[in-house]
Amino acid sequence: MWVLQPIVFLVLVIGFHAVLCRLVPRVGALGNFLLVGTLAGAALTVRAHAEYGRGIETLASILVYAFACEFYIFLFSMVSSSISVSLLLTFRPGNIVGDQLPLLYSSSGMISRRLEKLVAAGLLSQNGGIYVTTDKARRSIRTFYRLRGFFGHAVHPSPEVPYVQ
Repeated sequence: MWVLQPIVFLVLVIGFHAVLCRLVPRVGALGNFLLVGTLAGAALTVRAHAEYGRGIETLASILVYAFACEFYIFLFSMVSSSISVSLLLTFRPGNIVGDQLPLLYSSSGMISRRLEKLVAAGLLSQNGGIYVTTDKARRSIRTFYRLRGFFGHAVHPSPEVPYVQ
């Protein structure tokens, strides 16, 4: 049945994604998922085409897989930045006491934690107390601006943030 194929492929991709994130953590969760998910999507396309030809079942199978992948990306990206999940992890035994919480979740505390995540992701580096964008960050910014232009969204960088070409 055509609807089971994309679900089976997605379950396999999630498993491979989990393994790949542990083996190659520096690529990042999204990069690892895009690699595994794209390869599996191509395999699903070939399989569905071989089984159903150019029929509506092939198209439906590919679309179900694409939407399921998008939902999965949404879920794991939302969890990584969720304040509720962050609070639960903070209250693990031995991590923190309740009176430290206002300091962590003040504006400056939240900014500090976000900066730590950007450093851990390889998008920022710290040099003498000053944060500097890495090559990876500059590539991401360029890609962001190109995609904004491609999709017709106006690009109006603020005066404080220089446009990266």
